Amino acid sequence: MKNNNINYFRIVKILFLSSLVGTLYNFSSGNGLPLIRKSEKLIAVSDSALFSQSPQDSEQLALISTEQAYELFKSGKAIFIDARDQWDFAEGHIPGAINIPEFSFEPNDSTANSLDKTAQYVVYCHGLDCDVATRLAKELEKLGFKNLLIYADGWDVWAQNGYAAETEKAE
Repeated sequence: MKNNNINYFRIVKILFLSSLVGTLYNFSSGNGLPLIRKSEKLIAVSDSALFSQSPQDSEQLALISTEQAYELFKSGKAIFIDARDQWDFAEGHIPGAINIPEFSFEPNDSTANSLDKTAQYVVYCHGLDCDVATRLAKELEKLGFKNLLIYADGWDVWAQNGYAAETEKAE
């Protein structure tokens, strides 16, 4: 005869202990995730400073508008980095953009480490509700990149404006 009684106390106890162990591991691990994400302070870049040759002096990340991003794109003076995953990138991206997905970024990333750290870069993702561009830019700063701009409106607004776009061809 089978015992069909479910011991809910035992289930809750196992879940609680599992959560406790996971949380303790997260805090003690060097690769733990923050439970509360810090918001980054971004500063807007003036049009006159947009094409300056000197690296950013501020400790804050610089934010650019859609118009400024488009001007940089047309001038060819900046390299665009798409922080979205490879599937979103394949569906459409700014022409010539380099895909460095933030979710899988590691400090030894071969793409990032092969780039000129003194060049001007514009990092973007989907748009205002997407913060992966900011997180990737912070990681690139740690690697020594000096001229990073964040295009906050991102791919969604770029595409809505009908600006140039590329897609990856399926093989």
